[in-house]
Amino acid sequence: MWKAISKAIPEGLLAALLLGAASAASAQEFGRFGLALKSGEGAGPMGIQLAWNFSPHLQACIGGGGTAELLVWEDRSRTDSYFVMGKYYLKHLYFESGYSLKVTKAENVLGEEARTARRAEHGIPVYLGYEFGNRRGFYFSTAAGFLYVVGGGGRTVTPQIGTSEGIAATSAQSGPSFGMSVGYYLW
Repeated sequence: MWKAISKAIPEGLLAALLLGAASAASAQEFGRFGLALKSGEGAGPMGIQLAWNFSPHLQACIGGGGTAELLVWEDRSRTDSYFVMGKYYLKHLYFESGYSLKVTKAENVLGEEARTARRAEHGIPVYLGYEFGNRRGFYFSTAAGFLYVVGGGGRTVTPQIGTSEGIAATSAQSGPSFGMSVGYYLW
């Protein structure tokens, strides 16, 4: 029977069908695109991550976050975080590293006048994490690592109007970092 099928279908077409079936089966092992809510791990206190899985072992992710405006009403300062990272998976355990940008903003309001001071810090995050889930559908992950801020960070950011200084904020600095994510892998 196999000989009859192989004679009826041209050789190149048969090879393409078999290759397509094999790649479709491997595509079902994990979701290619992921979306997650994050805390820490490059995103700050509250953030979002978009991920693309190249294979079951390699993932690229991009995202950002910060502090909600309602939480910074009193001291008028915040740090926003942005990141681009790559992950290497060993089943559920993963290693993650990349680039992180932390932008600290502080604001001073005096009457009708407002002044904002900013400081950007560039960092290299390195994490070891564990992802609960089967790389399809919903997942939860947790990670611990270190954020190395180039130049050390920890600089004071103080907006000033005339002689009136606002409340000072401190820019991001090198140190241990932790994170959690809840997300969903699509197709």
